[in-house]
Amino acid sequence: MTIPFLINPPVTANEEYGYLLGIICSDGTIDFKNNFIAIRMNDVVTIERVRDIANRLLSKDIQIHTYENSPHINICSKQFIQSIAELKESPKQYLRTSHDHLGFWKGMWDGDGGVSIPHDATKVGTEARIFLTVGKVELATKLHSMLSEYVAISNVQRTTDEYGGWCTIRIKIADIKRFAETIGFRETYKEERFRQVVEARWNKGLIRV
Repeated sequence: MTIPFLINPPVTANEEYGYLLGIICSDGTIDFKNNFIAIRMNDVVTIERVRDIANRLLSKDIQIHTYENSPHINICSKQFIQSIAELKESPKQYLRTSHDHLGFWKGMWDGDGGVSIPHDATKVGTEARIFLTVGKVELATKLHSMLSEYVAISNVQRTTDEYGGWCTIRIKIADIKRFAETIGFRETYKEERFRQVVEARWNKGLIRV
């Protein structure tokens, strides 16, 4: 059955800067001492998208290295790093337009978002979980407030371990249509799993157009 609404929207040209910041905030490691940002992901398609965006948007004197044997890139620029120095503590200050904000969320979910599907196929539409993992409690609190403008949040759960722990922000599955149309996923594996959840809810009549 064809779903009559958009799922997993692409990154538009005016969202690219925000998307790059979202990827850096989620999956980037900023090395202030050696002046480079390392972005490591398992999805080659996403890495290539990030590389292409960085090549288009960043100054020509910035070095961008892509490593074929391992899906990651390094962005080398002291100036760029200084311009986003507090990105992982307070990202909102770097998002100047509504397009920046939406692009940022697309990058965050492609980076640290996830889709958990139950083994029982009959429960995919009702018990799947759509979540965002955040390493710092303070950042999770700020992201929760920002994300609430786009989609209904189910809860924010904190998990502790020997390394300090992490937070998980879950969206309400009842609001999955709004999430699918505005943010969604473009990372190959997550996109496929998310589509399964949307289709399962649509086929059960749990989504209204």
